[in-house]
Amino acid sequence: GSSGLVIRATDQQTGQQVAIKRIMAPFRHLAIARRAYREFHLLRHLNHPYVVHVFDGWIYGAENDLYMVARYEPFDLRSLLRGKRIPLGYGADGLPLKPDDQAAEVFEVPQ
Repeated sequence: GSSGLVIRATDQQTGQQVAIKRIMAPFRHLAIARRAYREFHLLRHLNHPYVVHVFDGWIYGAENDLYMVARYEPFDLRSLLRGKRIPLGYGADGLPLKPDDQAAEVFEVPQ
């Protein structure tokens, strides 16, 4: 990730592969703290097939590092963009979105 270190791990309870992102000392600077909080909050609540869902997070260590746990994907954004480009305005099924559906489809947030 651009703002932290990402590793692959195995969830001991489920056996599933997960990605753990570590943002080091995010509270050292106000701008970094805001960015980290915004990223965690949005990824925790967004529900879209092209956005990784963060399902857990915690703060740990002397520097108060932030850890975020997400579904593991075997690629990064750069490789995804180089390989399969998904144009804006298209849904998860590959069909064009109607203007009325675009906002609801792209920014579906669970209640």
